[in-house]
Amino acid sequence: SAEYLQPLKTETFRRSITVPGLVVERPGRTRVEISTPMAAVITHVHAVQGEAVKPGTLLFQLRITAEALVSTQTDFLRTVGELDVENREIARLSKATEAGAISQKTLLERQYAKEKLEVLQNAQKEALRLHGLSERQIDDIAKNRRLLRDLQIIAPSRDNHGHDELQLSSSAVRPVSLTGANVGAVPFDESKNPTDETGSTPLILQEVLVHKGETIAAGTTLAVLADYSELYIQGNAFEQDVEMLSQ
Repeated sequence: SAEYLQPLKTETFRRSITVPGLVVERPGRTRVEISTPMAAVITHVHAVQGEAVKPGTLLFQLRITAEALVSTQTDFLRTVGELDVENREIARLSKATEAGAISQKTLLERQYAKEKLEVLQNAQKEALRLHGLSERQIDDIAKNRRLLRDLQIIAPSRDNHGHDELQLSSSAVRPVSLTGANVGAVPFDESKNPTDETGSTPLILQEVLVHKGETIAAGTTLAVLADYSELYIQGNAFEQDVEMLSQ
């Protein structure tokens, strides 16, 4: 009948093949290992194995035992104190120089000494930055004249690692036990604008490899996170299908 009999017309024929495949992790992207860059003692373990955590979540708290960081902070505090002494001495000598009680040369010598201390202080600040301290944390050391002792390990962002993943201060962050509650994320650095991480893709906490009270060396892996938001499909094709797959 006319309902089933239609005129013939040419169309493009596309050949299809079936390729078995598996959903696999992305090498170098799915697995994220959390480690510490310095020697420390585990004081608190907030991480819960198997839980989904968002960037900014507090995972571990450590007490710093790394001699290099303690020594750098001590030297920095000593330089800050010496600069204060030089500034007071220069202020005293400036008045005496204006009154003609001492020569200008004596004042210049103190000013040169101050400049040398400022150069040394800048170098020590750079060393502290390399250890993971932020500008605010370095300023806190100089202001409060106290060494930083505690290290907070937080979950990194999925693609952006610009935040302070290693926090060496008492700044509050969101504990892992509160990730499911209606609690907003706390900024990583108080000097920056608050960052809302509530819409970030969570990471799965696959393994927790340390326990409270454990002494760890620099480079020790503390936990393993997994990002399953994007995965690969790994196909197993036959050799004769290579050309077609390449096209």
